[in-house]
Amino acid sequence: MSTLTVKELAAPTGFDLKIASGETLDLRTQGTVTMPEGSGGQIVQNATFARTTFSTTGTWTDTNSSISITPTASTSKILVTICQPTRVVGSTPIRGAIRLLRDSTVVWNAGGFGEHIHVRNADNEHDTILYAVELDSPATTSAITYKLQAKMTSGTSMLMFEGNYGGRIIAQEIAG
Repeated sequence: MSTLTVKELAAPTGFDLKIASGETLDLRTQGTVTMPEGSGGQIVQNATFARTTFSTTGTWTDTNSSISITPTASTSKILVTICQPTRVVGSTPIRGAIRLLRDSTVVWNAGGFGEHIHVRNADNEHDTILYAVELDSPATTSAITYKLQAKMTSGTSMLMFEGNYGGRIIAQEIAG
């Protein structure tokens, strides 16, 4: 087998560089690829978290909604998307708050979500689906964990439903 070493490959205008049929260009173990800024990378999803119930007002508490990802480059951005079915119970007003953390650093915070609560048949029980979308710049190639925290601001309890009810947390790496 021969090795051809070149500084740069280029195709003439109107042509593409191609690999012969049945051959493989292995850049995972033999080199690296620099993707254009904004290109999509790895995507991880978690929909297996368990139900969490909060009953203490004013205390930020970890939910079971979390996901880990290891960026491939320190310039990568991570797009985190959360869809979290939630029920808030208690007498009026019923309010709560959520926030997103990267490890122990708050990267997104929403105070209250009262205007987005769907009123059920009962006066003291409200269902909603909480959405959080954040484009984070962690500046690392170490493993990181994103997690959702919640707290009651008024009411008697708040339930964060598990993946069986449609909850998801997704982390997508985007070349920076």
